[in-house]
Amino acid sequence: MRLLSSKNLIGLAVYTKSEQYLGKIRGFEIDPVSHAILKYHIQSSSLLKKLFQPKLIIDSKQVISLNREKMVVEDGVVRESEPVIVPVSPQT
Repeated sequence: MRLLSSKNLIGLAVYTKSEQYLGKIRGFEIDPVSHAILKYHIQSSSLLKKLFQPKLIIDSKQVISLNREKMVVEDGVVRESEPVIVPVSPQT
């Protein structure tokens, strides 16, 4: 297996497990202690989506596979600006 450099990662296409195209890797965050990539920053390549959709941040734990052609991630990633809705049970 060949190593991937930052040149190989930046601009790499990202798809979900169900083959939905998400965009391309635009950056990543590295843990200063372990030197491992923690998060990938993904941005859509569509002009309209760039303007109206926030970039995605994908945790490294969501990555299923990564090679020189593409990254595949778990389905159901949450966009950075989407609120998390927690159901509240009615008080009795």
